[in-house]
Amino acid sequence: MNSYKLIACDIDGTLIGSDMSLSKENRQAMKELTKQGVLIVPITGRALSEMEDIYNLPEVRYVIYSNGS
Repeated sequence: MNSYKLIACDIDGTLIGSDMSLSKENRQAMKELTKQGVLIVPITGRALSEMEDIYNLPEVRYVIYSNGS
């Protein structure tokens, strides 16, 4: 059993690559973690409109964007 409840992760260069896409490995990891009850929270300085591909994923319930504002 996983002891993590939430994983907050930067997007640029961490969750997505330089080609601005989410890798199959990262997507699979997100799916597995959410099956275990872990919340995945992407964090970015970007505006919400710039990360539609991320916040529309079924594994993402919350996002922190616009540098936290």
